[in-house]
Amino acid sequence: MVHSDGTKSPKPLAVLATEQLCRSLVYANGPLPANLPPDVIYAILDCLHCHRALNAKTLSMFCNNELPDLQLDECRGVTDEWLQQLIHGSYE
Repeated sequence: MVHSDGTKSPKPLAVLATEQLCRSLVYANGPLPANLPPDVIYAILDCLHCHRALNAKTLSMFCNNELPDLQLDECRGVTDEWLQQLIHGSYE
């Protein structure tokens, strides 16, 4: 974060943890835990969207959670498979 006086401060621990989680999702062996709080889901989805890492694999990680809002703009290769992962509650 850059302050108005030009100095920088490190990213908050929550942001660093979310970014690391997002980088690790492609290597996960199963979905995220069920019933994650909405603010955690938003943080993960925002991070994935910001880094253009939201895809069918990472989206399938949320099959045990309710997604209150999902932005698919600027996501590459959006297909029906993306939403089928969520509708059927399955994880591949």
